[in-house]
Amino acid sequence: MKPFNKKKVFVARLLKPVWQLIGLFSKRSSVLQLSPENILIMDVHLIGDMIMLTPLVSAIHEKFPDARISLVAGPWAKTVFANFPEINTFYTIEVPWVKYDRIFYRYWNVWKMIISLRKSTWDIAIDVRGDIRHTLFLRLSGVKNLVSYSFFEADKLIDHVVPYDETLVHLTDYNRRICEYLNVWPSGKSYQPLLKVSAEEMRAVDSFPPYIGLHFGASLPMKRPPVERLQKWLDEIIHRYPGKVMVVFCLSEAPETSDFIYQYLLEKTTESKVMFWEGNLRDFITVLTRCRHLFCLDSGPGHIASALSIQTTAIFGPTVPGKSYPIGVKTNIIEGRKLDCQQTCDQRKCTNLTDRACMPETIIAEYGSE
Repeated sequence: MKPFNKKKVFVARLLKPVWQLIGLFSKRSSVLQLSPENILIMDVHLIGDMIMLTPLVSAIHEKFPDARISLVAGPWAKTVFANFPEINTFYTIEVPWVKYDRIFYRYWNVWKMIISLRKSTWDIAIDVRGDIRHTLFLRLSGVKNLVSYSFFEADKLIDHVVPYDETLVHLTDYNRRICEYLNVWPSGKSYQPLLKVSAEEMRAVDSFPPYIGLHFGASLPMKRPPVERLQKWLDEIIHRYPGKVMVVFCLSEAPETSDFIYQYLLEKTTESKVMFWEGNLRDFITVLTRCRHLFCLDSGPGHIASALSIQTTAIFGPTVPGKSYPIGVKTNIIEGRKLDCQQTCDQRKCTNLTDRACMPETIIAEYGSE
């Protein structure tokens, strides 16, 4: 949950007496297990969140090398954490507060997952979100030594409350604070997400030419630019990279947009070779290692490219980048106009008089040698 969604936090705090009552029937432990055998980590959010979780998983494994680490996450977690031997078991689930379709089916799967988790003994359980729904899920799963934030004033449900203060801004700040609380993070070390690509995967794309990548897709409609703004961005990219190979990535959530981009580039440039690419998430991660500069929106691909240390331009419109922008040494964040409606935007329907006026006019910044 984090303290970002003020409405949900307010409602959750109103229910504080309920959490206290449930806490009376919960078995809690005041002593944190120092030599855990089984560690359960929970983060059921999307691809970018999984990538930002990678340093935490690695740090916990380094501190407790003999412990079995399990992860409760969405189905994309297995792909993100491919080549991460740190994780022994994946418990895959799509929860109804992240995926909003088929609500009854997803709640039924939540209950089945709780039953499955109760069959094991967990020495430490970590919820990185500080979400009351996760807390209840883990408590019903019979975990011991629950480590989490308490943004909803339900301390009686949490064994070990991670301290929160206003210095925590970005999602990675929250993850690093958990690592510091567990004493698994070296002092002064930066929290840098990382993806691992095997030598075999690298050989598979060795013949793929270096290219400029275009991925203007996002799961929520308001994160996507209107056609007129998209055309201007494409003209800027063509001018910035004349004669370069350009790869248009297929957008599963908006295939008509990727088709438009591909056709537009074919018509506008005769110097550049234009390619269209379509494949699964793991193949996307692998082929992205050949990318020299990725232009993308506020979405998972930006986090992937940044974690691979690829030159990345991540474009933000209705969302404020300070909380979840991709972390990388070669990442550039492009913001649009700051509007009052950003504070209440549901990222599904624009309420501004000018459709998506929050989108930036230009996306080309000054770069060094590439």
